[in-house]
Amino acid sequence: MFNVEGTRYKVKKVKKALFQTILPGLDYSLNPYFGCYHACIYCYARKFFLIRGLDYEWGEYIEIKSNIASVLAREVRRIPKGSVIGIGTSCDPYQPIEERMGLMRKILRVLMNRYDLTVEIQTKSTLILRDIDLLREFDELSVGFTIITANNDLGRFLEPKAPIISQRFEALRKLSDEGIYTWVFVGPILPYITDSEENLEKIVKMAKKIGVKKILSDKLRFRLGVRRSLVKALGAKFPSLIEKYKTMKSNEIEEKYRKSVDFLKKICKKFGVEFEDSSLGY
Repeated sequence: MFNVEGTRYKVKKVKKALFQTILPGLDYSLNPYFGCYHACIYCYARKFFLIRGLDYEWGEYIEIKSNIASVLAREVRRIPKGSVIGIGTSCDPYQPIEERMGLMRKILRVLMNRYDLTVEIQTKSTLILRDIDLLREFDELSVGFTIITANNDLGRFLEPKAPIISQRFEALRKLSDEGIYTWVFVGPILPYITDSEENLEKIVKMAKKIGVKKILSDKLRFRLGVRRSLVKALGAKFPSLIEKYKTMKSNEIEEKYRKSVDFLKKICKKFGVEFEDSSLGY
């Protein structure tokens, strides 16, 4: 166990790297870390801390799966041709400790041996640019950045330790310029916070400008620990929304989200960007 800037890290060996998933469009998930430094106040993955009974706030504790590449090398030989692997479904694979550990470079080298697979990487980190040399070698690979607001200040509030929004757009531009298929994940769309038409249009407009091919969206889900996290954080910037988030029901979230989806469909068509509602079937 060691500490870096207030976050505790534990190096751990794992027995399994790939997990079958119900996430839309994916067959398997792969996460090189357990926990995430970025400490996003809406992240559903905090539920895993609560399930395991860990006495840490989300963002304060991370497990490093030190042998994940060697385990993956064994497992990847057995998965069917055409399978889709999603990297970064419950952590950011390029969170700061990755610069030191280099697990993603090892993982990418393993996956390069299976040219008949599709790889989708989701991140908020500009560190992914380090691996452009490897990303270019894949025939079926895409990179997506989570961007739920076009505003740097709001982004800093919602995602306290993640790279700022403008840096993410710049990283997407560089990846797109290299011929890598890029997408933006606008999710979760937070009712009364990030669901304004002005915000959504800014995201789509910027995405189009830098060569992003696709916009995906998702709705807010109050998974274990998420409502508590949001209510606790909102007092600092949106005190008027505390009661709303304490009592908001799924039907209100769905109604607000459908309006956002209708607008995104329209605005993506206007700018010539593909759109997908990721909430369907999940």
